[in-house]
Amino acid sequence: MDPGNNAAARSQRPARTGGPTLDYGQLKQDFEKRMKKVAKQKRKDARKMRKPQYSDPMYFGHKRKPKIRKPGKRKYCKECGMVH
Repeated sequence: MDPGNNAAARSQRPARTGGPTLDYGQLKQDFEKRMKKVAKQKRKDARKMRKPQYSDPMYFGHKRKPKIRKPGKRKYCKECGMVH
């Protein structure tokens, strides 16, 4: 094989044109759809955080507000690590 002949054959090959194509309109629509979904979830989470379970510090680690017992009857709480 002659190296010069090989170089000529490479330069005569047609350029590749069958690569992947992107539909930017569809990509933009998908992006907007995802952003709307995320914004909706953030609004939902913010609404949930207004509940007393999340906004009141007395609920720390509990679903229901713990009872505040008399000093002699207080117990150690495994959930929050406090005595109440």
